[in-house]
Amino acid sequence: MSINSVASNVQTMNLIQRTMSAADLDKNGQLSSDEFANFFTKLLDGLSSNAPTGSSANTGATTSASATFLNSLGSTEAPVFAPVPGFDTAKLNNLSHVNDKYTASVRVFSRGLAALGLDAVTSRGHLDPMVDFAKANGFPNAKTVSDDQIDFGDGKGPIDCITASGTWWFQNQK
Repeated sequence: MSINSVASNVQTMNLIQRTMSAADLDKNGQLSSDEFANFFTKLLDGLSSNAPTGSSANTGATTSASATFLNSLGSTEAPVFAPVPGFDTAKLNNLSHVNDKYTASVRVFSRGLAALGLDAVTSRGHLDPMVDFAKANGFPNAKTVSDDQIDFGDGKGPIDCITASGTWWFQNQK
């Protein structure tokens, strides 16, 4: 079955393509039963580990956005992040690889792309779903600052999220 016979809109097709790319471990364009089982197991593990537990202690301590986001992942295995131009996907997937470039905000952005299936062209001027995702994943002060920029509220300033040609990217504007 081709992707086009399943998906009629661009957002759905992009989500399916990213999911296939993440699941196709040997990158041969085919999904083996082992690759599917691996992907499906990680998906189910991610869903069950991120489910609310009903008990959360509030210590009153301020938690950094990075710690909040990484704690929200819940699983010991890193989730698969959507590719973002200019970033190495393997480094995005390696949660211990943290520096000035590989921050919690780029991981929330990348994970949001994978989870929401947003298309950059139709998202220009409509970044609210991504901002809501950021707020739910450790960036409570995230806000849209222009038709293609988000300020994650982490002190790093606005992030340009959509190129002039209509593709996703993540570029600090400071």
